[in-house]
Order: sequence, then structure tokens, then C-alpha cells
Amino acid sequence: MNKNFKSKGIAILIMLVMIFATVSAVLPAYAASTTVKVSDVTALPGEQVSVDVSISGNTGFGSGKFTIEYDSNVLTLTKLDTKGKLLAGGAPNVAKGKISFAKATDVTDDGVLFTAIFDVNADAPNGAYVISVKVEDMTSAETHEPVTLTTKKGSVKIHKCGDAKYIEEVPATCTKAGTKAHYACSCGKLYSDKDCTKEVTASSLNISKKSHTYGEWIVTKEPTCTAKGQRKHTCTVCNTTTSGTISAKGHNWGEWVVTTPATATENGVETKTCSECNAKETREILAIGHTFGEWVETKAPTCTEKGEQTRTCTDEGCDAKETREVAALGHSYGDWTQTKAPTCTEVGEESRTCANCKGVEKRDVAKDADNHSFGEWTVTTAPTCGVKGEETRTCACGAKETREITEITHEWEWVIDKEATKTKDGSKHEECKHCGETRNEGTVIEKTGNGMLVFWIILIIIIVLGIVVVVIAFIYKRKKTNAK
Repeated sequence: MNKNFKSKGIAILIMLVMIFATVSAVLPAYAASTTVKVSDVTALPGEQVSVDVSISGNTGFGSGKFTIEYDSNVLTLTKLDTKGKLLAGGAPNVAKGKISFAKATDVTDDGVLFTAIFDVNADAPNGAYVISVKVEDMTSAETHEPVTLTTKKGSVKIHKCGDAKYIEEVPATCTKAGTKAHYACSCGKLYSDKDCTKEVTASSLNISKKSHTYGEWIVTKEPTCTAKGQRKHTCTVCNTTTSGTISAKGHNWGEWVVTTPATATENGVETKTCSECNAKETREILAIGHTFGEWVETKAPTCTEKGEQTRTCTDEGCDAKETREVAALGHSYGDWTQTKAPTCTEVGEESRTCANCKGVEKRDVAKDADNHSFGEWTVTTAPTCGVKGEETRTCACGAKETREITEITHEWEWVIDKEATKTKDGSKHEECKHCGETRNEGTVIEKTGNGMLVFWIILIIIIVLGIVVVVIAFIYKRKKTNAK
């Protein structure tokens, strides 16, 4: 291998490496590029059109300027609309076709940035007129770094309709939809008039399919009492056939006929028959049952035992019987009466008697702690004059009761210590006959010789009192006389 071949090989290898590096550097940037695109619209001369400027693959931008570039000989820019768009809040400048903006945060969403509204000149010739957008000074609000945006042009295609072709109506059938008569313009639009002034949509020209025109139903299978039948009818236009079912007729039952009579104890059977298919249906007839007489008491109930009643079938030749229990009467007790009073040591007793069976029911009465049975009172401390005494009584349970005895009142009587004489006084004192206490010792008993003196003193007092009474009576009588 010569040196020239080696040198050329090395040079080619270096070139391939450089190309690979360049492509590797460019591809990610291209893949991650942010594209601003102008939409394509179609218009007629004299119309107003809206052209959207949208962004995709947005990596974020916060400030900059967009300028709309267009053919002003054909189009007139009337408005740059940011309302409700990604650049809402921008400051559109219609006169210069520019939008300058500065936001606090980056716009990162994809969608419509703004809409340019144009008036198409009335004499505009047919053709496609380019609309482009110029991007300047794009910067990130967060990093303050420049932002690169790729732009794609759009256009307004102007086509004045003419030489519209008339399309005849295609009537609808029951199998296929039709189409109304209309005009098709060379521009691809559809119109309801030859002058192409009233545009219509393809869907508005549709004529819905007609309904089938069916003939009479034809029975293909007769229904029975229990099974459905079949039928069909055919469209007189397209021969489409539709099948249907016919409801089962149901049985035509006759009257119920007794086939097994019921007895007193066994059910019978009655049957009805379908007049169409002879099918049969049966049902039970309940047993007639016995004709019982009145209930008769065969065993009287008591307070504690049930009684019994019996009744017998009155049908001829039937001796069937039925019995039933009669509930026990239950005791009818009177009021409880105490037969033994309870004491503090013994349980008492009370009883009551049933008015029906005279049976006696007894029950205990609880001890009464307050119902003692005391013995006689016994003096434990005798009363004296001025001092109360005490007496006690004892119950069999050991309980005791005490009560006071009223103190004795002194009963005094005179005791002569020395008898009096005619010439000398005597002496005496009082002495309680209960306790022997004394008082008024040394009381003088006057000598008996002074007895007449006392008599005369008393007599004089009586005479004086008598005179006083007589004088008062006299004065009163005189005053009464004078008064008359």
C-alpha cells in the first residue's frame, strides 16, 4: 500500500468524523427547535380573513417582538388580536404590524400566539399571497438568555369563483342516501346558486335514505297455544324481507269440571280442558270437613288443672270427634290476712284463701326489729321528794326500755314538839311524811288562857262591819229617793 493511498484514507476518515460531529451537534438543536408558524387560509376578494400565528415545541420565552410581513397591495391588516391567546396582555401596534411584549414569566405553552385579521381587496387577483412573521430580540424572562425561534410562512389563497358546474339531484332510495342539486366550483367549494354566492357544505346536501315500503305480512308458521308463529313482509321497492314473530295464542280453556269429588277428610280434584289442543289443567277442591255440633264440657277445669271439651260430627254415619283443652281457672285469692304478727325475734305469717278451691296460701312476714315483746316494768331507782326515779322493762331478745318515774312532792304534817298550857306556850314543826325532811322548827303554840281575848276581838270586828254595811245601805237609799 503506497503512501498516497494511506494519506487519502486518513483524510477521508478525518472528514467523516467532522461530518458526524457536525450532524450530531445540529440534529439535537433541530429536534429541540421552537417553531412559529403562520396558518394557510383561503378567501374571496372583498372578504375578511383571520390568520393564526402559532407556536410549537416551545422551550420558553418572556420578551421580544413579532412583525407581520405581507403584500399590502392585496391585503390590508386591520387588527392584531391577542385576546385569549398566549400573548394576552401584549401591546399590538396595528399601524406597523408589530407586537412588542415583556412578561414576568416565560410563555411555555404551545398554541396560538396571536391572530392577524386582514381585509382582502375587492379587486384582488387570484393567487397565493405569502404571510410571514419576523422574530426579533427574543429573550427568556427567567434566564435572560437569547431565545432562537424558527419561523414558517403561511399564505392567503385568493380564488374568485366562476364557471360553476351544475350537479343534478340524486334521489334517495330505501337502500341509499341521495344528494341535493348544487353547483361545484373549480375552487373546490360547493354552492346552492350558479353565481357562487351561497356556499354550502357537503353534509347539508345529503338526502336521507327512505324507509322501506313493505307489503302485507305473510304467515310462514302458524302460532299454537304455547308456541310462537313466524311471519315476513317484503319491500315493494328493493325486495328487502323482514321477519317477525307471532305471539302464542294461549289456551282456550273450558269450564272447570269435578273429576274427583271432595270428602269430609280428603281433597277432591277438578279439571279444565283446552278446546284447541286438548291440554288439561287441574286444581284441588278442599275437603268438605265435618259438621260439628256445639262444644260440650267433658272435664271441668280447676284452679290448677286444665279441663276438656268435646264436639261430635252431626253428619249421618260419621262419629268423628274433636277435643280441646280448657285453660285452668287459676286461683282467685282474697286479700292477705295476718295470722301471726312478727316480733323482733320471730318471723310472722300471713295467708290468703282461694275463692274457688278454698286452698290456702301462706307466706312469711319478715321480723320487725321494732316490735319488741317487753315484760313488766320494774323499778330500778325509786323516786324521792324532788328527785325522779327510773323503771325498766326487758324484751326476750335482750332489748331494754327505761322511763322516768315522776319525783314525789313533799307532804307536810305538823308534829308537836311541846304541848301548850294555859300559862305556857308550846312548840311544833312540819315534817315530810315521805322523806322525813323538816321545816318551821320551833313554831309557837300559844298558851290556852288567851282564848277569850281572841273571841272578843273577832266579835268586835263583826259588829263594826255590820254598822258599816247599814250606813252604806242607808246612804244609797237616800240618794235614790232624792233622785226621784
